[in-house]
Amino acid sequence: MALVAGCSAASAQVSVNNTRLVFPAGPKHVEFALTNESKQSQTIRAWVDYGDAQVEPDDIQAPFFVVPPVSKIEPGRKQTLRISYTGENLPAGQESLFYLNILNLAPASEIKDGQNSMRLNARSRFKIFFRPAALSGNPLDAAQQLVWRLNPADPAARLTANNPSPYFLSLVRVRLMRGQQVLQELESGMAAPFGSASFPLQAQGSDPRGATSVQYQYIDDYGLHRDCEFVLNTPG
Repeated sequence: MALVAGCSAASAQVSVNNTRLVFPAGPKHVEFALTNESKQSQTIRAWVDYGDAQVEPDDIQAPFFVVPPVSKIEPGRKQTLRISYTGENLPAGQESLFYLNILNLAPASEIKDGQNSMRLNARSRFKIFFRPAALSGNPLDAAQQLVWRLNPADPAARLTANNPSPYFLSLVRVRLMRGQQVLQELESGMAAPFGSASFPLQAQGSDPRGATSVQYQYIDDYGLHRDCEFVLNTPG
């Protein structure tokens, strides 16, 4: 599945093959492919962070490094990034989440002090799930183990998904249903391992009382959306 990444401008287009990476414990590296679909060469900088997009690349001490950290991709050509794990201790009983950053740099139109200056076109971020060996359960089944809770009388007015699995679950197209009627379509979210995700109800949406189920999709290891449904036991 091809995705046109956010590394793009009017004259630049870099595409990737997937929206996420699963890094299984054992291999020392995984690969991430980029393709320059534009008619101009593109310069890419890549690094991995813990999730804070505001931290400068040189200040990050994440247990991964990317080779090459900076690369120039000619028109129509591909570049494969090798993401390597440094071996730092990470939790063994659940996944850990990191982010791959792809920064697209392009030569500015003017020359300053005899050198081409560089300007930021765009930056894209892709999730990296570090998956320890022998985790309990199956990642393909984890999303169906979610337990959803809704209490319309709760002043917080939220729908909550509790995740009993050791896997991160990216949830999209979350819909509160009454039979076949869509009461509310909620924002996307992610439930951490042994944690939860909270979805605020829409103040202007349909009355959630009488909701019978939650229909939702989760994003699998390959970036595909899979359908799930949970039958609610709504109080009152």
